[in-house]
Amino acid sequence: MYKLITRIKNNQVKFFIWYFVIVFTLQAWSYFEGVLNIQGTIFLPVGKEIIRHTFMAGYLTSFNYGLYYIIVLPFFLRSLFTTYFRAETLSNLQDEGQDEEDLLVKKAVENYSSKIIDFLKMKRATYLFFGLLLFFIYQNIIVEKSDFTKLSLGWAQGIELKKNFHTVKDTVVLHKKFYFRDNLDINNSFIVQDSVKVGGVSFSSERTPNTIEFICFVVAAKLFFALFTTIVFFFNFNLLFGLFAFFKENNKGLLFKSEKFVNTTEKLISSVSLSGFFLTIFLYCRYIANSQKGSFKSFDWDHFFSNDQYLFIFGMLFIPISSAVLFTYVYISNKTIDIKGFTLKKLVDFYLPNIAFIFIFMIYILTFSPHLSSQFKFVANFLLAANKFLVG
Repeated sequence: MYKLITRIKNNQVKFFIWYFVIVFTLQAWSYFEGVLNIQGTIFLPVGKEIIRHTFMAGYLTSFNYGLYYIIVLPFFLRSLFTTYFRAETLSNLQDEGQDEEDLLVKKAVENYSSKIIDFLKMKRATYLFFGLLLFFIYQNIIVEKSDFTKLSLGWAQGIELKKNFHTVKDTVVLHKKFYFRDNLDINNSFIVQDSVKVGGVSFSSERTPNTIEFICFVVAAKLFFALFTTIVFFFNFNLLFGLFAFFKENNKGLLFKSEKFVNTTEKLISSVSLSGFFLTIFLYCRYIANSQKGSFKSFDWDHFFSNDQYLFIFGMLFIPISSAVLFTYVYISNKTIDIKGFTLKKLVDFYLPNIAFIFIFMIYILTFSPHLSSQFKFVANFLLAANKFLVG
């Protein structure tokens, strides 16, 4: 893994050219299959009223797929590469003295900082990466196999939707469970329907592909998503490994007497924090995309591994935690370098990314169970207002 990541890290222009070639190829393919954009109206009964609920579920117009891949995911990958670059820089600090304290600092650097890189050099890291990849490929197949037969409202079910909606004027009752969020209402966070009436459905292309061709596109798109999820989980485990090494280092307190170490650590923390921020954007994009079409299911331990909207947040949990722990330790331990000032750089690099993560995490916590909501009444109204403003 180390050689592969180093090669990519040192040839990022070439990497991102290939990245965008793949992303735009998938977009073009989705247009050819007629699912680049799918939109329509859900007629949702709430009490005695029928609420018209507009949804967009195309491969491009779903916030957590096409748009995210084009606009945000490149920034996450860039932050990931920057993290490895800065970790390697941190692992190769020059010895600036020969007294006992300088040697202890150097030893602490070697014992801690290099662990993020050392993890990549282990054979088990390669096994972990490909093990995660196989798991997420399997997991995506299981999820889509279930949703495909139940006719969910999404681009992956586009061929089935086309068979049911021949014109924009068609109105069809879809029989499956729909889970709609009631704007984080702490008394009733779910509106669950066994069937909904859907109409006004339009597609980016009128062409109806054959089943095998369409399945090939879904498989290709899901393989790309499985690779993205694998990278997230692998990066999470890598940072967790480095965090454990940090706590085990006996001389870590001496590290912050080295100006070079502190300055480099700040850069490392910033890149980790920003990578967490760009993943937080994905979480909220998924929340919006799934909520509008009624597929953001409730939390269930029995189906945790197949419900990837909750599994994903677990997979990125230690990315923001790692940045918070390192930042806190640097903040309280440093005696010689003034890094405690509230600057614009720290606001952008650390405070905003971690506040954003807390905001999204609280939204997810409130969706676990209505009973948990009562424990968060002091923030529920704020989350209600902020979520309603962002989701609409």
